[in-house]
Amino acid sequence: MIRPDWANAVERPIRIGIATDLTGALGFAGNTDANVARMVVNDINETGGLLGRPIELLIEDTASNESVAIGNVRKLIQRDKVDLVLGGIASSMRNAIKDIIISRGKTLYIYPQADEGKECTPYLFCTGPVPAQNCDRFIPWLIKNGGKRFALPGSNYVWPQTINAYARKVIESSGGEVVFEEYYPLDQIDFSATVSRITSNKVDVVFNSVIPPLASAPSSNSSMKQASPGMGDSWAASTTTRTRSK
Repeated sequence: MIRPDWANAVERPIRIGIATDLTGALGFAGNTDANVARMVVNDINETGGLLGRPIELLIEDTASNESVAIGNVRKLIQRDKVDLVLGGIASSMRNAIKDIIISRGKTLYIYPQADEGKECTPYLFCTGPVPAQNCDRFIPWLIKNGGKRFALPGSNYVWPQTINAYARKVIESSGGEVVFEEYYPLDQIDFSATVSRITSNKVDVVFNSVIPPLASAPSSNSSMKQASPGMGDSWAASTTTRTRSK
C-alpha cells in the first residue's frame, strides 16, 4: 500500500492551505473564511493538535480573480507543500484552481461551498449542497402554499446559472411560472431596477442566487435588501436562507 508523504513525516505539522478571496468582490466572505480557519486551528492546536501533530495554517489570497488565484495556489502546493487545500468561493474559482491542487495525486482539495453536483474528480471533495437539495422539496412547497410566480436573479457565473436552470425545471414541472431570470456582475450593489421588475410583475417568490446573497455589501442596503417592505406578500428565498416579507 502506497502511503502519502505526510503519513511518514510524524514530526512535521499537518499543513493546511486556505485559498480564499481576501480581496476583490468576495473579499468580505473570504476574510470571514480565513478568520474562522484561524480560530478552529488555534482551538485544535491548544488541545494537542490532530492525531498528536500540530496544524500549520497557510493562507493565500485568490482575490476574486482566477489568474491571481492560480499563481497563489501554486505557492501552497509547490513552495509550502500543504497536505490539504480548502477554499474557493465561486464555482469558477474551484474550476480554475482544482487541477493545480490535485494534479500530483498527493494533495486533497475540499470545496465547502454550494456546487452544481457534477464533480467526480479524484482527491476533490465538494461538501456543500447541490441543486436538488435546494429545490426538490422547497420549491413544490412554495407553490403549494401560493408562491407560483418566480423571479430568478443570480450572479453571473456557473453556479447561479446551474441552480437556476435546475430550479426552472422544478418550478415548471410543479405548476409554477418563471417571470424572469437575469444575472449580474459579482460586484454589483444596485438592484433597484430588479426590484422594480419584481414589484411591477407581481412576483410571488424571489429565488435568489446573487452572491453576496441579497447584496450584503454595506452600501447596497438601499436596493434589494430594502425591497422587502415594498414587495407586499411576496417571498424572498435565497439558496441558503428563506424569509417572507411582512
